Amino acid sequence: MAATKSSGKSAGKTARLMSLDVFRGATVAFMIIVNTPGTWSHVYAPLRHAPWHGCTPTDLVFPSFLFISGVAMWFSLRKFNFEFSGASLFRILRRVLLIFAAGLFLNIFPHFIDRDYNTLRIMGVLQRIALAWGLGSSPGAADKAKLHLDSNSSDPVRILGPDVFHGRSRSLFTGG
Repeated sequence: MAATKSSGKSAGKTARLMSLDVFRGATVAFMIIVNTPGTWSHVYAPLRHAPWHGCTPTDLVFPSFLFISGVAMWFSLRKFNFEFSGASLFRILRRVLLIFAAGLFLNIFPHFIDRDYNTLRIMGVLQRIALAWGLGSSPGAADKAKLHLDSNSSDPVRILGPDVFHGRSRSLFTGG
């Protein structure tokens, strides 16, 4: 995976993973298409969620965002050398709370005063992403990532790959 510096950035900025940025942009664009089909009475079938059985391209938007946040988490935790500290805990909690609050705000907006708060959907999409990010970046996950860190590698696929492809993925998530 090649990381390239974005044009116009100073030399002190961290490198961006271009493929992740492209995938993020494509996922956001598809999310906008799915959420605004023009008319809800005549929606193109792949832009609808599948019934309980089946899968449409629309059903891949949320998992794509979870994948994107997981890859981005690796780059974020790398700043702290994958070690649990007060600074890393503060950054993790701040990010979780900001994403969760943004989701709540978007569920309430623009009806702050005349809203029936008994029907407020607390666990929306952004809130679920925030909780997944918080649980995924827990100290145990950070310690496991450091154990699998190859000193010559900065590639998350090379770090995770051997465990996943040799049947040891269970140990990454259960600690066993």
